[in-house]
Amino acid sequence: MAVGLTLPTDQLGALQAAMNAYANEHQIDLTTKLTMAIDLQLGLSDVTPEVYQAVSQLAPYGTDNPEPLIEINVPTVANLKQIGADQKHLKFTAVDQDVQLAVLAFNRGALYDDLQTVEQLKLVGQLSENTWRGQTTLQLMLKDLQTSGRVLIDQRSNRLTQQSFVARGTYVFFDEKNLAQLHNYVPTGCQAILATDVDQQTALIVVDEPADLTEFETFYRQQQADKISFIFYSKHSAYLEGIPDKQQFAQCLIYLRQHAYIEKKRLDELAIYLKIKLPLLIFMLQVFFDLGFVKIDRGLISAVKQPEKHPLESAASYQQRLAKIEMEKQLVYSTFAEMKDWLVGLNQ
Repeated sequence: MAVGLTLPTDQLGALQAAMNAYANEHQIDLTTKLTMAIDLQLGLSDVTPEVYQAVSQLAPYGTDNPEPLIEINVPTVANLKQIGADQKHLKFTAVDQDVQLAVLAFNRGALYDDLQTVEQLKLVGQLSENTWRGQTTLQLMLKDLQTSGRVLIDQRSNRLTQQSFVARGTYVFFDEKNLAQLHNYVPTGCQAILATDVDQQTALIVVDEPADLTEFETFYRQQQADKISFIFYSKHSAYLEGIPDKQQFAQCLIYLRQHAYIEKKRLDELAIYLKIKLPLLIFMLQVFFDLGFVKIDRGLISAVKQPEKHPLESAASYQQRLAKIEMEKQLVYSTFAEMKDWLVGLNQ
């Protein structure tokens, strides 16, 4: 409770000593915060006008009847903004699928970065109503929060720059060729290693894409790192390039059968002729090679006469591309909120 007193300024030292002695005698730890008494624990979908009206019946609030504190589990944070002249306050939306709740957090502006990246979040606050342009909605006035899980940072990019290699931590590669080409860009004092060699690091930066979701899931479940950043770079995107249709496969195979030998170094010319991107042409040739439709000898590609019939989908390279497309859809081209929810589910 409040207290008022007056004393000479030369007695401030004595007052301080007496208060410190009292704290020591009663074993009061001045570094700890008071435990908050939570009155109600809710899921975000349980925060309804009916609940607010029921809680409001406990008013009027005061010293002997404090306003109830409500704890809410929050899967996702959206529309996070620093507000106020000095950006010392926060405003954001707590989201659980199609359910949303506005949150105001006074004097919490410094938590801006943390709230964007944490895996799991609990909010504690008091419900109130906000009326704007004739519409009344619920909002939570934040009093405290609790984070758990590791920090996840979204750095996904389809290009690598010098800025991609400034963070301190262990740089992780799924592809040995990428590791060999890019390890010199890693900051001095930091490691660059394959995903299969990661062990007990506290901060990881995942540079390139895995081959498929299974490879990534195996890697992620084994990690104990407190912080993981994701770049997921790939020179070519299977998700964006897609898979050629059967007509394109047929057109390419017919051309190969009509021309005895095609030099590998002239594939770019063939891609232009077939009106298909070079990476897709290379993929098609790999499928044909897997199925025994073509052969490659001394840099020359030629069609095999009367090969055994096999469906395109049975080729290992075809299945690998499907798996890569599914991986990119989940890890690279999803929203960060969707990816984070998926990652949290891996450890449950």
